[in-house]
Amino acid sequence: MERHLQASKHVICTKHWPYCFDITSINSVREITPLMPCYILQVMVKMRNVELGLEYLWTKAKFMNRKYLMDEMYESFSDGEDINWPDERDPFTEPPDHEEMIGGLHVYLESIAYKIEAKEQLDLTNIKGIEVGKLNVELWPCTQTGKVLRDEDAFVDDPETDLKGQPLAFKVKILNARGLPDRFTDIYCKFRVYTMEPFQTQAIKKAINPDFKFEQLVTFNAIDKLELDYLLNGSIFVQLYGKQVPKKREGKKLNTKQIMKKEGIQKGKDIGAENVPQHTVDEGKVGYQFQVLTLKKRLERLEKKMAQMNKVVDVAEKSSKMRVKTETIKTVLRAKNPDAVEKAIKTIPKDKGAGDNEGINGQPQSQESSACTLL
Repeated sequence: MERHLQASKHVICTKHWPYCFDITSINSVREITPLMPCYILQVMVKMRNVELGLEYLWTKAKFMNRKYLMDEMYESFSDGEDINWPDERDPFTEPPDHEEMIGGLHVYLESIAYKIEAKEQLDLTNIKGIEVGKLNVELWPCTQTGKVLRDEDAFVDDPETDLKGQPLAFKVKILNARGLPDRFTDIYCKFRVYTMEPFQTQAIKKAINPDFKFEQLVTFNAIDKLELDYLLNGSIFVQLYGKQVPKKREGKKLNTKQIMKKEGIQKGKDIGAENVPQHTVDEGKVGYQFQVLTLKKRLERLEKKMAQMNKVVDVAEKSSKMRVKTETIKTVLRAKNPDAVEKAIKTIPKDKGAGDNEGINGQPQSQESSACTLL
């Protein structure tokens, strides 16, 4: 393949055609199951039109097909024939509607397993793992009809026991992208949840900061073990696509060598930017980012429950109650509605069966129901 690539470069440089080629490798994702993506190292050829600022990735098979067309075009050129071939035969041309993946990212779903919302600005990375922009994404737990649930109404303490066999719904919101490369138009996002059909945003015309304002309701009828495992450990892979727009160069038309020299390109490397670090994204850190968010929300929930239990103790002490009904404790610990908790706490001073420090006539009062003794 290297030999064919060098031959193509020789032809292009000889005739001063504004194209350059380089071999690159990418981690191609092939999904075996939603939880088991298979990463395969794939060798690709990057074709760049240095005059128009267009870049395309070709597989080895596609490059070889184009290479034979290049040879044919070169022979025609050498024989003095017209080489203004139609686009469908031109080896350097892609169809106007050809789409390229701008970047992608993973949105982890652990927070949804606890019915906690997540609002994040995430790094979009290209196939080399280099940041190409930001994407603002939100996940919201909701009812099957799309009504958003807030933390207090929705929080799940233990997904293993509370979610299995139960319906689950959440909204995926893709708000906008920021700081994208300026050579794309008809930009849109595409993603798939579990084994469902892919979802797609509307396409936005040429913009470096497109606003998608997209939301999609995702529903599960009854969560099983595999679906729960997906929610706790899996993710949504969001891909951003667009069509490239040729740049118009002003001034005197340059040949290939002049363009490459001007842009500081030598052997496929931008020597003019060798001292400028490129920001690569660690996918593991993105996963930890979502885990930290979920743990933070769970901690807030536990601290709130602890504060409510302290209030139970304070109210019981002020009312000289030695015991609190088990039913009251269960309500305080398990109720998702703060009003229900407050209502349960207000019953403590009125509970005649809870007893006090001395009881009636020195005897402990009878209990109307099971109770917890406050030590």
